[in-house]
Amino acid sequence: MATRESQGLQIALMVFALLVVLLAVTTYVGFKQYGDARTENATLAQAKNQLQEGVRATQEEANRYKEKMMGFSFDDQLAKVQEGFQQDMQKYAANFPEEKQVYRAVLEYLYNEVKSISEREAAARDREQQLKDQLAQVQDQASKQIQEYQKQSQQFEQDKAAEAAKFDQERAQFVKQTDQVNKQLEEKRKEIADLQAAKDTQNTQLQDKIGKLENQLYRVSTELADLRKGSFEVADGEVVRVNQGSDTVWINLGRNDGLTPRVMFSVYDAVENNATTAAKKAGIEVTRILGRSLAEARIVSDTVSNPIVGGDRIYSPVWHRGRAESFALNGLIDIDGDGKSDLDRVRDLIEINGGVIDAEIGDDGAISGTLTVNTRYLVRGEQPKVGSDASQDAAGVKKAIETFSEMNRQAADLGVEVINVAEFLDRMGWRPADRTVRLGRGASPDDFRAEPAPGAGHGTTVAPTERFRRRRPPDITY
Repeated sequence: MATRESQGLQIALMVFALLVVLLAVTTYVGFKQYGDARTENATLAQAKNQLQEGVRATQEEANRYKEKMMGFSFDDQLAKVQEGFQQDMQKYAANFPEEKQVYRAVLEYLYNEVKSISEREAAARDREQQLKDQLAQVQDQASKQIQEYQKQSQQFEQDKAAEAAKFDQERAQFVKQTDQVNKQLEEKRKEIADLQAAKDTQNTQLQDKIGKLENQLYRVSTELADLRKGSFEVADGEVVRVNQGSDTVWINLGRNDGLTPRVMFSVYDAVENNATTAAKKAGIEVTRILGRSLAEARIVSDTVSNPIVGGDRIYSPVWHRGRAESFALNGLIDIDGDGKSDLDRVRDLIEINGGVIDAEIGDDGAISGTLTVNTRYLVRGEQPKVGSDASQDAAGVKKAIETFSEMNRQAADLGVEVINVAEFLDRMGWRPADRTVRLGRGASPDDFRAEPAPGAGHGTTVAPTERFRRRRPPDITY
């Protein structure tokens, strides 16, 4: 029992001791926090005092800025100060950039402006003094010049009186000379009138003579044209031998006749006398000169129904024995139908055959050379015309049309015979190059149809067996 009481006492003592310890700890912590709070309050009070001192200093500094530096009242609030600042900037610094709109920059600018104005004012005063000095000098010089002028004016009056007397004397002499000149002029006018009358009479006589000559020229030209139309062109030579197998002929012209290779002839029947009206049966081109009166030529074109035989006549409107014929070319010379000019080609053909070009229309539409009464033919192509091509030079075409008409008029005045280029080339014996046919997918069956021989019609009564029989050349004829 005693043991149990002792244990209870021990427990009570332990609980008491624990409570005492807890109370002591709690008391210590409470006193510690109280001390820290007092220390913190003291620190905050000190910081508050410092802030209040700073606010008072800042307020005093702001008041000093407002009153002493910016000119505002001590009691003015910030809004009023800002409004006054904006008004000052709008009035004195409206053209300043925003970062320069401060009182110091404005004052510096105004100071510099006042300083510049003062310097300019001082310079103006100096310049004014200089001008005053110069004015005094000018006035002094002007006074001297006035005196000199007055002196010269008096001398001028004296000279004027002398010159007036001299002028009156010379005027009297001039009037006398004028009367003499007028008398001579009247005599010259009468002489000129007599000469003009004689000139008019002579001019009338010359006009009558010119009219008679023009009528005579027209009559001679008409007669010449009639003679050319009514007369016949004689053959230049004849075929002496033929080899149809090699398409070769021999003619009785050669070195003595001035014949050269590449000259072309038309071939006519031996019975024909007028080459200009006869039907051409073939065309030949000289290939070799074999002797004084012998040359070889190739057959350029012929007909199966009327082959070349010995004795056939040959003729060229360009080449003639012992003389060179003259020609003129007019218009668009297009011999292959492609719409492009073949002027150079025809000119070469004429020159190769011994002909001479008297005149032609160039690419610029101007006439080169001159037609004469000795011009044999005016070879005429198509008249130039304005097309739909936008790049075409309308002014150039108009000029070409005018020169085309002008050359035709000159040919009519001179009695020069006009011949179509196709007919001219046909008389020469020239034949266009063989046509080419495109093969392949784009070919047309119509391109392969047989074409009738020159001079033959499209229709025929020949039997098929006769048409397709093997062709044999005729015997060689001498």
